[in-house]
Order: sequence, then structure tokens, then C-alpha cells
Amino acid sequence: MDERPDDFNKIIMDWLLVPVKRKEINKPSFTSDKVYICEGKDCVISGGYDRIEVKNSSYTQIVNVTAKHIYIERSIVSIESSYIKSKDIGVKAIDSVVNLSGCSIESDIAILTSKSSVDLAGVKLIGETAAIKEAVLKTKDKSTIIFSISKIKSPFNDGYRHGINLLTGKNPNY
Repeated sequence: MDERPDDFNKIIMDWLLVPVKRKEINKPSFTSDKVYICEGKDCVISGGYDRIEVKNSSYTQIVNVTAKHIYIERSIVSIESSYIKSKDIGVKAIDSVVNLSGCSIESDIAILTSKSSVDLAGVKLIGETAAIKEAVLKTKDKSTIIFSISKIKSPFNDGYRHGINLLTGKNPNY
């Protein structure tokens, strides 16, 4: 680098001028009847599905998925660059840790939680009834929602959110 700065600069400039390849998110056809069940193990899931169920998984990755429903129970799940669209509940998380990044969810209730932690980074949620709702299966159940610059549209909110929110029986909707 010190001995041949022109050669070094040319290598760096050539690298910087390479066009960025963007990941394409497939639009769901809503004709898929495939169901993926991941139970008691760690899975890596991609593709188009009607429903994905993850139960008792210590770490499952859902990447570049299109689906109508994702059901997560007693698991740690990462969902990236995915599109979920349904007429009722998009993602249901019970007693789980869910990290969503670069996703879009459009449903009557985009995310239904119970006793879970949900981290949203660069996510778009559209909920006709609620973007996020705490199911409150037991009286003292609560969920923690962490927003990192995510777009929320529901009867309760419309705009970008950034911060930590606690959903309880007294404050069940977002």
C-alpha cells in the first residue's frame, strides 16, 4: 500500500464501483399449500409456504420466505427478508424470542404475541385490527417489543417507531 499507492487505489476503486446485488423478495402466490413443520430441532427455512410452524427450537432461521402464516412456540427464531400476508394472523409467537429484519407483514393482526420478546428492525407491519397484539393467555403475561426504525400501520399507530414497548393485558395492542 505504501510502496504502490496507485495500484492500491485502483484495486479499491474497482471494488467500490461494482454494482450492488439486491436480494429479491418473492411475492407470495397465495396458492402454495406447503406446510413446513420444525419441531424439537434447529432449521433453516426458505421458499414459499402456506404455513410454517416452529416448536421447541433453540435457533431457527427463516430467510427469504413468502408465507401466509408463521406459528412459533417456545423457540428462538430469526426471520429475515420475508413477506407474510394473510387475512387473519400473520405471525403468532408464544413464549418465544423472535427477531425480524427487513420483513413485511400484512394481516388482520400482523403479530400476535404471548409472553414473548419480539425485535423488529426495518420491518413494515400493516394490521387491520392491530399491528401487534398481546394474547394474554395468563393474567400476568406480557411481551416486550423492540422497534428499530420500523413502519407500523394500524388503528392504534401510523408511522415509524423506534424504542422498547411492553404489551400487557392492560395495554394489549400496538
